[in-house]
Amino acid sequence: MISAKDVSLTPKLLTGKIVDISEMCVKIELKGKMGIVNLPLRCIITDKPLELDAEAELYISYIRVL
Repeated sequence: MISAKDVSLTPKLLTGKIVDISEMCVKIELKGKMGIVNLPLRCIITDKPLELDAEAELYISYIRVL
């Protein structure tokens, strides 16, 4: 395990593409074999209509257990 004192919780930028859009969520496949993320539509920030294969960015950090 990694000690909480040894980790700087700085968000990292990950990119991917939209692979599925439903009435409730968007599925984004992250590049670099980082996995797939399903996000509710209320978490998506955009001025354009959502389209399949559109590029997406996501900031992510470590999870700290309290």
